[in-house]
Amino acid sequence: MKKPLRVLITNNSLDQRSGTELYVKELALALIKAGHLPIAYSQVLGEVADELKQMTVPVLNNLHDLREPPDIIQGHHHLETMTALLHFPSTPAIFVCHEWVGWMGNPPSYPTIGRYIGVSNLLREKILTSSGIDPQLVDVIYSFVDPSKVVQKKSLPEKIRKALVFNNHAREGEALETIRSACSHCGIEQLDVIGAGVGNVVKEPGKVLHEYDLVFGIARSALEAAFAGCAVISADFTGIGGMVTTANVQEFRSYNFAIRNLQNFAFTEENLVNEIRKYNPEESEGVSKWIRIDADIEKAVDRYLTIYREVISRGTNKVSSEGESIARHTSDYLRTIVSPQIKAMHKGLLHYIKENALLDDKIKALELRNAQLEKETAQIAASANHCPETKEKGLWKRIKPLLSKQS
Repeated sequence: MKKPLRVLITNNSLDQRSGTELYVKELALALIKAGHLPIAYSQVLGEVADELKQMTVPVLNNLHDLREPPDIIQGHHHLETMTALLHFPSTPAIFVCHEWVGWMGNPPSYPTIGRYIGVSNLLREKILTSSGIDPQLVDVIYSFVDPSKVVQKKSLPEKIRKALVFNNHAREGEALETIRSACSHCGIEQLDVIGAGVGNVVKEPGKVLHEYDLVFGIARSALEAAFAGCAVISADFTGIGGMVTTANVQEFRSYNFAIRNLQNFAFTEENLVNEIRKYNPEESEGVSKWIRIDADIEKAVDRYLTIYREVISRGTNKVSSEGESIARHTSDYLRTIVSPQIKAMHKGLLHYIKENALLDDKIKALELRNAQLEKETAQIAASANHCPETKEKGLWKRIKPLLSKQS
């Protein structure tokens, strides 16, 4: 029997239930089931960290608490990865790239990193175009789903009855109204929304997805929905990938149902209606069957374990006690000074962007309301102007001041 591996997994945050946090959680649980010893590290702890602890996964926000070096480090996100690599300078590592946009997902070029993994073909390209990284060390392991966390839909109806927007970035506004309008146009009776942006976070979405016939989502959301047996339209408020079919599912999966796919169509009601009309129960059921085989978490974990052992077998150059002390001091510097400052600035920028986006939505809503009021006022004026009875009864005198205020 092979020796259990102690795997240190780093992540930007273990707080809210979003993509990489849940990736860490499901990977850690699968490693436990396979007989290994995962440990999670992040400086930002919260709900997901608590769930990991309940699963008996140790969670750290200070690497000094880990008294025995791990066998391997699986780094997610730049600062957390470098903090761990410097704290354990003789430990081999791999880096997993999850984000196309943003500096946090940029892969560090560092000698103890023995393999770089992209979770999609696009992220493989990001790694390959990063300075200092050997292309021979780059691989792809697509995102996965834990079948035990997803209830399978028995079958799809001939006509869509219930649809779902499954997206943490969804919020009330013009974009969501565009999807509602498209669904209404196609005779869909109900559209629900799951996501942090609308204050409806579902702890176990895999247990409720089977209740819907059609899901609008990207990345993990789209993958889980297809796994559950729903029809899926890859769509975000930045663009539309389209209805996932047996003809395009491999391509969509290779790009993680995300940013590269979303350039297929502009986000308009007309394009959404066109994609909804492509609904075909047999096609979507074929997609689901393929996804359940290809995206099963066991396949991904087997790949990771093979890569862990290959990287460990190569080893790294041992660092002298003096060099190790210097590296650990640098790690502490990143953890206590650099990382908090950068993240605070990043959080402030995101808050500024979000507040401005909300303001834009409010302005657009007011403009639409004002246009509607002007239209209604014009109709009232036209009716009053051509109606003698209205003038005789004195209503025109009451309406005229209102028209003056509008102008």
